[in-house]
Amino acid sequence: PFSKAELVDDDYAVDFSEVTTSEDRVAVIATAPLTSNEEWIEFKRGQLLMFDHGRPYSELYDCQEVETQGHGLDSRTRKIKMIQHPPC
Repeated sequence: PFSKAELVDDDYAVDFSEVTTSEDRVAVIATAPLTSNEEWIEFKRGQLLMFDHGRPYSELYDCQEVETQGHGLDSRTRKIKMIQHPPC
């Protein structure tokens, strides 16, 4: 269920349905909301999240389970191709 993301500070949009599949998960971590038409969830002060296969984990027992599966801090990550667009 990916849709078009419209940037807050520029007249630019990305249609994620064109570059993702129904199996994909996307997480963007930023200091302020980047888009105007999506819901952003603010971290609580001091909060730490670990992501595994695009799912966030914050409870200690969840993070420990991810670690025991070999997906934690010592895991290898898949590199994502970033598309850079020239400034307008």
